[in-house]
Amino acid sequence: MEKIQKGYSFIASIGIIINYSIGVGVFGLPFSFYSGGLPLSMILTSVMLLLTLITSMYTIEAMTRTCKRKTNSDELDQEIYDFTLISGMWHSKQGKILTSILIIVVNYCYLWGYVATGSNTLMTMYWLFKNQPQMCDTQTWNSHCNLSYYICVAVFMVLTVPLAYVNLSQQGFLQLFMAFYRIIMFSILLITITIQLFHGPVQLGNHKIDTAWTNEWKWGNFGILFTHISVAFSLQSCLPDALQPVGNKKQVGLVTIIGSLISGIIYILVGALCASVFTASSTNPVTINYEYYTGRNGGFGIGNPTVIGYIIRYAILIFPIVNILNEYPLVCYTLATNISSTLPKSYGGKWRKYAIISCAVFPPFALACLVGSVKTIASLTGIVAFILSYVFPCAFVLASRRISVARNGIEALKNRFYSWYSTTTIVVIVFVICSILSIISTTFVLYNVFKSLV
Repeated sequence: MEKIQKGYSFIASIGIIINYSIGVGVFGLPFSFYSGGLPLSMILTSVMLLLTLITSMYTIEAMTRTCKRKTNSDELDQEIYDFTLISGMWHSKQGKILTSILIIVVNYCYLWGYVATGSNTLMTMYWLFKNQPQMCDTQTWNSHCNLSYYICVAVFMVLTVPLAYVNLSQQGFLQLFMAFYRIIMFSILLITITIQLFHGPVQLGNHKIDTAWTNEWKWGNFGILFTHISVAFSLQSCLPDALQPVGNKKQVGLVTIIGSLISGIIYILVGALCASVFTASSTNPVTINYEYYTGRNGGFGIGNPTVIGYIIRYAILIFPIVNILNEYPLVCYTLATNISSTLPKSYGGKWRKYAIISCAVFPPFALACLVGSVKTIASLTGIVAFILSYVFPCAFVLASRRISVARNGIEALKNRFYSWYSTTTIVVIVFVICSILSIISTTFVLYNVFKSLV
């Protein structure tokens, strides 16, 4: 795939990390927080943020070691040292194939979730305009709901697909703008939620107010909570693409830490505050709850919306759509890069680039027509995303160190990103913790799926 040649500034680089981090996963956090209970949710989110920071540094170390093996310099250049290249350099051919398959699967799942979220949001707005806001709020849709959903999938495809073919090389300003846009919109969301919180939780639709969730440990929903948080935090597999356009490669570690911390703080605030207001009414995505926003009595009071209420209602409803319109091309680029690396160089000829991008762009729309439940998609995505983003970086850094030391002696262990948190003992401990979490979450998810089928 085409490399991005123009270097981004420090601030724009943080912006692109935030843009890669904050996808649609954040909008499912209130639902998952309520499902797991506040104590368990806060602990697990904090643990995941810490693991994200640590494994992101492992990813960068593996990238720099791969760069040094190719160029004899551990300063990152304009090459994209993605997971496929890293696994191919330090592991077997089978390891490279496995990595490629997992990356392709998880990115298709991300895009699938984007399409489902965008289409469901468009459908909600459509029925709002028809003055039937609760038309499709039930679990069982009628023919009108199904038809409107498929039409919205088609509309969303028209909006999204052209953007995936745009060259990313000139998007430094766009990425910075989108980062500020996200911060502004999340600020509006959090301010309105905080105001409503002072007036108390709200009852939306047929759901009841359930304040007991703040003291409950809902271990039975651990799988739902874990997979949703995994989807929100999983950045590591996208780091090679996100860091490639950074102008000053010496700042990649600081850029990643700042971007991840900002994203993590937003996740905790959105998850905890929104779940406290909506409780049992929490939806995925949570922005759909804003179809009830009126600007009265704290924000979600009964009555016709005020002028400000209308503006805030539709600004928040549109937020995930705009978010996805920016996010979709970024993930398509990552997916297309990995598809390209698995195909023979002769494949596609002069149409190779467009054929590969098309393979990345269109399948998620077909998947969204088959399954449009964002909750189901997030659960499936979270399992694979966690293995790829948390277990693999540990394996990469251990393998790269072992081979480097075997070839060049103990001095090869030194690296700019080697620190106390990345000693071999700590890496092994993190690897074991992540593996155990992966097994537990998969067990819970499969149990819940089986229980729903019986």
